[in-house]
Amino acid sequence: MPGTMNSVTADTLPWRCHGVTDGEAPTEALREVIGKSLRMLRFGLLDEVRVWRDGEPLDIGPPKQRAVLAVLLLEPRRPVSVARIVDAVWADAPPANGANAVQKQIVALRRVLGPAMVTLSDGGYRLDAPADSLDTEALTALIRAGVDARSSGNPEEAERLLSKALADSRSEPLAGLVGPVFESARRRLAEQRAYAAELWAATALDLRHHEDLTGRLPELIVQYPARERLRAIHMLALHRSGRQAEALTAYQDARRHLVDEYGVEPGEELQRVQWEILRAEPVVPVPAHNPPPMYDLRQPPYPPAAKRSGKQIVLGIVSVAVCLFSIGLLTWGVVAVLAAIRGSRALAGMAAVYAVLLVVWLVAVPVEDDEAFYALRSSVGFIAMLATIFGGAVHVGLITLSPRHQAADFRRRV
Repeated sequence: MPGTMNSVTADTLPWRCHGVTDGEAPTEALREVIGKSLRMLRFGLLDEVRVWRDGEPLDIGPPKQRAVLAVLLLEPRRPVSVARIVDAVWADAPPANGANAVQKQIVALRRVLGPAMVTLSDGGYRLDAPADSLDTEALTALIRAGVDARSSGNPEEAERLLSKALADSRSEPLAGLVGPVFESARRRLAEQRAYAAELWAATALDLRHHEDLTGRLPELIVQYPARERLRAIHMLALHRSGRQAEALTAYQDARRHLVDEYGVEPGEELQRVQWEILRAEPVVPVPAHNPPPMYDLRQPPYPPAAKRSGKQIVLGIVSVAVCLFSIGLLTWGVVAVLAAIRGSRALAGMAAVYAVLLVVWLVAVPVEDDEAFYALRSSVGFIAMLATIFGGAVHVGLITLSPRHQAADFRRRV
């Protein structure tokens, strides 16, 4: 990242903040001191909050001082109000006099960075850090350049730029800083890096860099486990390398994570990729100069089977009938059996819920008691009974007969 300070110079400073009144020319000595403080400053947020001058790290003080600097760097070249700084830095225990607490940290920062870097206006404190001196903005510029290179038909340059963007942002941003403002900033930076990872992976797949993909994507998937697109590209890279079994294992790992963590089946992209791998012939390596077409992530998934099988219909009818004719006493068992068949922890959890509802229903059966408690027990028992009988029957019917679950069963059979 370049370190030249081309937008703030000793000739364009707000001299009033250094004791120079209107109409008075600053001395050459003051110009030299301020100009020197501006040379080659670089700021980092992609790891801990850091500052370098001429490549040498600066000591920017204790945690509160670092936090104030981070708030200013999150909105560079824009005034940040004292109230916002206090909310970000002292979120849990704001000081009695927030303005004085902020001013104390600003004075200390000016000693480290130079008095020209942090100025005060009606809108608040402003840090005049040029875009090319801040690593988060340099990262954004790299990603944009990679997008432009890809759009202009230069995938090699796009892959190089995006790979550098990923390498430059390996660590946790704003490390050591806590609070809603910093957590929100971390999420934004993580989302930006995940987007760069997906774009890099798609570009590398287009260039047939399968070995690079199979080597680097597992680490990225660990960092962004919910990104189904990364998992889909990983499966394709494995498949095109002749590693079909590993590609299908990667799909099962993805499905297990999505079901266990979020209670959902894989999305359209992963389903389509698995289907294409299952129906494809064994992969024969082709020369590198003849790459396959770019993997289009916008394509629709494979169509599910047009008809439900007879076994599925019978299973669905029997399951619903058991729930209804047992007046809900066996609903939990039906769901437990379906959970075992599908290997689903989410369904196992629902079986436990139905078992609890059954217990509540049976315990709440009216007994001789005072009138108020009798009414309460009857209401609770009635609600639990409805949920167990009719809610369970509808739930089981959806599980066994809905097209989405039918498609999932079909994938497991093949």
